[in-house]
Amino acid sequence: MLGISGCLVFASGVAILADPALVAVHVDNLIRRLGSEIYAERKAAAKNLEVVGELALTRLREAAAESDDAEIRYRAQGLVNLLEDRILEKQINAIRYSHLSAKEKGRQLRAFLKVGMATERVYAVLGPCQYTIKWGTRGQAFYPNYGLIVDCNYEGSVISIGQLAEK
Repeated sequence: MLGISGCLVFASGVAILADPALVAVHVDNLIRRLGSEIYAERKAAAKNLEVVGELALTRLREAAAESDDAEIRYRAQGLVNLLEDRILEKQINAIRYSHLSAKEKGRQLRAFLKVGMATERVYAVLGPCQYTIKWGTRGQAFYPNYGLIVDCNYEGSVISIGQLAEK
């Protein structure tokens, strides 16, 4: 989480420290407002939940899965995706910009790659590849700085992730 339990930051930029129970009540109220009939109210609630961030993630996941209101489920899932992407980006950047060796960075970044994931996500994790080889319906992207090679198909999915041979 954010490290400061019970900290709420509002779209206005005002931050307050609050009891975790009060934070949960406030987040629940904002989630209910995601289903408002008034567009501006839905938009403001989404913006505030986005600013609250990780503190709202558990409740947003619950709302996305369990709410009786389709609008709340839809907007909550969008916020879950946004917040999870931000968390992932922070974790990846912490590795990419660390003082670890290139090989160690590659080892740690590989944990974020999965067979079947879109190649765009690979680029988000590893950055642009140094060079590619394409043949038939496949291609390989080489990341020698990280010691990785990624096999992809032309549908844009990862087939396999391998380690480059040592020199």
